[in-house]
Amino acid sequence: MRMRASGRIVAAAWWVRAMGVWCVAWWCTAMALGAEWIPLGPAPITNGPYTGRIAALVCSPTDPNLYYAGAADGGVWRTTDGGGNWTPLTDELQRTAIGALAMDPFDEDVIYAGSGEANFANHSRYGVGLHKSTDGGDTWVTLGSATFAGRCFSRILVDPTDSHVLYAAITHAGGFPRLVAARGHPQAEGPIGEIKSTDGG
Repeated sequence: MRMRASGRIVAAAWWVRAMGVWCVAWWCTAMALGAEWIPLGPAPITNGPYTGRIAALVCSPTDPNLYYAGAADGGVWRTTDGGGNWTPLTDELQRTAIGALAMDPFDEDVIYAGSGEANFANHSRYGVGLHKSTDGGDTWVTLGSATFAGRCFSRILVDPTDSHVLYAAITHAGGFPRLVAARGHPQAEGPIGEIKSTDGG
């Protein structure tokens, strides 16, 4: 649209755009305020009414009622009824701080839980490695302690064409203004960034 000497067309076009943006924002806000949210847990835990921060979620691509939640310092939880009931799966592991979860796209029984919460707070716990389950979370082994201990997972990706290939995003344990969450750990200053596995962890 070209501007006329009076500037009226430009002003009108600006007003129409502004009103359009305002209407969309108003509609989205109204829909969000009208939306009903239902708490699904996992809660409660034995020593309080909450499990704490949820750092990661992974859902089954074939079963809408099956998903896993990774709590910042509460381990991995599983629901098989769409969130109605939750089962803690990793209470016996050395560390229960979870920063990332992933599911093998070819085998839903294979679950990866990256230990260590990557939220950069003094109370964010460092990890000890990559926890892996091959039976849907019933039992776990910890892999890669020499590679990952003292740091945190922020993301895990399983290659959608080859489930032996994993990518992990690793960062230092938290703390502000200094990184103190893993103070004194011999691997606290180890490598960070993207790390790749070609043998399933």
